[in-house]
Amino acid sequence: MVTHILTLTAITDIIGTRIYYQKLPDDATLPAVTYNRISSPRSRTHSGDSNLSKPRIQYSCWGITPISVMNLADAFEDEFKSFSGTAGSSTVYATIVENRLSVPDPESKYYHIPVDLMVQYNG
Repeated sequence: MVTHILTLTAITDIIGTRIYYQKLPDDATLPAVTYNRISSPRSRTHSGDSNLSKPRIQYSCWGITPISVMNLADAFEDEFKSFSGTAGSSTVYATIVENRLSVPDPESKYYHIPVDLMVQYNG
């Protein structure tokens, strides 16, 4: 999905290529995004594995100002509220914005809005 995200100008106009796995680098320029797979349920049928996955992936939007992080979270939500298509070598059947909240980070003093997506795809 990262490769796909980097093709979405509504997001890249805000973050460029600043998308990181699990945590921000110490010297990260903001706004930026981190991502993490929260869960990985698989669909099964009576005949075995259906080859469908529906992971919850959390995209954490980070910014220095409340408006910058809200604009980034809005862009994620707009792009993924009803996405289906190809992402890399996988067919994405549906994405659902499952959760979004505002979580201030007292250590870094950055603004933080995690956006949880459920992504149903083959693979």
